[in-house]
Amino acid sequence: MKKIIGLLIVSVLLLSAQVSLAGPQDFTLVNRSSSMICYLYVSPSSSSNWGADILPHCLSTGDSIYVTMNGYGNESLFDVRVENEYGNGEEFYQFNLLTVSNITILGNGQASYY
Repeated sequence: MKKIIGLLIVSVLLLSAQVSLAGPQDFTLVNRSSSMICYLYVSPSSSSNWGADILPHCLSTGDSIYVTMNGYGNESLFDVRVENEYGNGEEFYQFNLLTVSNITILGNGQASYY
Protein backbone atom coordinates (compact mmCIF):
# COMPACT_ATOMS: atom_id res chain seq x y z
CA MET A 1 0.00 0.00 0.00
CA LYS A 2 2.84 2.39 0.82
CA LYS A 3 4.39 1.70 -2.60
CA ILE A 4 1.14 2.61 -4.36
CA ILE A 5 0.79 5.85 -2.38
CA GLY A 6 4.45 6.65 -3.09
CA LEU A 7 3.94 6.09 -6.83
CA LEU A 8 0.84 8.30 -6.80
CA ILE A 9 2.76 11.10 -5.07
CA VAL A 10 5.64 10.84 -7.56
CA SER A 11 3.16 10.89 -10.46
CA VAL A 12 1.46 14.02 -9.14
CA LEU A 13 4.81 15.75 -8.61
CA LEU A 14 5.95 14.92 -12.15
CA LEU A 15 2.69 16.17 -13.63
CA SER A 16 2.97 19.38 -11.61
CA ALA A 17 6.52 19.93 -12.84
CA GLN A 18 5.43 19.57 -16.48
CA VAL A 19 2.55 22.01 -16.05
CA SER A 20 4.84 24.57 -14.42
CA LEU A 21 7.13 24.60 -17.50
CA ALA A 22 4.48 26.52 -19.42
CA GLY A 23 4.89 30.27 -19.11
CA PRO A 24 1.89 32.41 -18.29
CA GLN A 25 2.41 34.23 -21.60
CA ASP A 26 2.11 31.15 -23.84
CA PHE A 27 -0.25 31.54 -26.80
CA THR A 28 -1.36 29.92 -30.03
CA LEU A 29 -0.45 31.70 -33.26
CA VAL A 30 -2.81 31.09 -36.20
CA ASN A 31 -2.06 32.09 -39.79
CA ARG A 32 -5.19 33.22 -41.65
CA SER A 33 -3.29 35.54 -43.97
CA SER A 34 -2.76 34.83 -47.66
CA SER A 35 1.01 34.39 -47.14
CA MET A 36 3.18 31.91 -45.33
CA ILE A 37 4.54 33.11 -41.99
CA CYS A 38 8.20 32.12 -41.78
CA TYR A 39 9.52 34.36 -39.01
CA LEU A 40 8.05 35.25 -35.62
CA TYR A 41 9.49 37.76 -33.18
CA VAL A 42 7.93 38.37 -29.76
CA SER A 43 9.37 40.82 -27.26
CA PRO A 44 8.19 42.75 -24.22
CA SER A 45 6.60 46.03 -25.27
CA SER A 46 9.14 47.82 -23.08
CA SER A 47 12.02 46.48 -25.22
CA SER A 48 13.43 48.24 -28.27
CA ASN A 49 14.85 44.94 -29.58
CA TRP A 50 12.91 42.17 -31.35
CA GLY A 51 15.39 39.45 -30.48
CA ALA A 52 15.66 36.20 -32.43
CA ASP A 53 13.12 34.48 -34.64
CA ILE A 54 11.28 31.89 -32.51
CA LEU A 55 9.30 30.10 -35.23
CA PRO A 56 10.71 26.60 -35.86
CA HIS A 57 9.13 26.28 -39.33
CA CYS A 58 6.96 28.24 -41.75
CA LEU A 59 3.21 28.33 -41.19
CA SER A 60 1.03 27.97 -44.26
CA THR A 61 -2.39 29.60 -44.41
CA GLY A 62 -4.64 27.80 -41.92
CA ASP A 63 -1.75 26.41 -39.84
CA SER A 64 -1.21 27.19 -36.17
CA ILE A 65 1.51 26.68 -33.59
CA TYR A 66 1.65 26.81 -29.80
CA VAL A 67 4.24 29.39 -28.74
CA THR A 68 5.95 28.81 -25.40
CA MET A 69 7.14 31.92 -23.59
CA ASN A 70 9.57 31.22 -20.75
CA GLY A 71 11.62 33.52 -18.57
CA TYR A 72 9.38 36.59 -18.56
CA GLY A 73 8.07 36.39 -14.99
CA ASN A 74 4.85 38.39 -14.76
CA GLU A 75 5.60 40.63 -17.76
CA SER A 76 2.26 41.24 -19.46
CA LEU A 77 2.56 43.43 -22.58
CA PHE A 78 4.29 42.03 -25.66
CA ASP A 79 4.76 43.10 -29.27
CA VAL A 80 4.62 40.60 -32.13
CA ARG A 81 6.24 40.77 -35.55
CA VAL A 82 5.60 38.22 -38.30
CA GLU A 83 7.36 38.02 -41.66
CA ASN A 84 6.59 36.04 -44.78
CA GLU A 85 9.12 34.03 -46.75
CA TYR A 86 10.28 37.24 -48.51
CA GLY A 87 10.92 39.13 -45.26
CA ASN A 88 7.87 41.39 -45.60
CA GLY A 89 6.56 41.98 -42.11
CA GLU A 90 3.64 43.12 -40.03
CA GLU A 91 3.90 44.35 -36.46
CA PHE A 92 1.31 44.26 -33.70
CA TYR A 93 1.72 46.01 -30.38
CA GLN A 94 0.81 45.59 -26.73
CA PHE A 95 -0.84 42.19 -26.53
CA ASN A 96 -1.47 41.36 -22.88
CA LEU A 97 -0.19 37.79 -23.02
CA LEU A 98 -1.31 37.14 -19.46
CA THR A 99 -4.89 37.24 -20.78
CA VAL A 100 -4.51 36.58 -24.53
CA SER A 101 -4.19 32.90 -25.47
CA ASN A 102 -4.73 33.08 -29.24
CA ILE A 103 -3.41 35.50 -31.87
CA THR A 104 -4.70 35.10 -35.41
CA ILE A 105 -2.82 36.90 -38.18
CA LEU A 106 -5.36 37.98 -40.83
CA GLY A 107 -3.01 39.83 -43.17
CA ASN A 108 -3.05 43.44 -44.38
CA GLY A 109 -1.91 44.63 -40.96
CA GLN A 110 -4.83 43.02 -39.13
CA ALA A 111 -4.96 40.46 -36.36
CA SER A 112 -7.60 39.12 -34.01
CA TYR A 113 -7.01 37.80 -30.55
CA TYR A 114 -8.69 36.40 -27.48
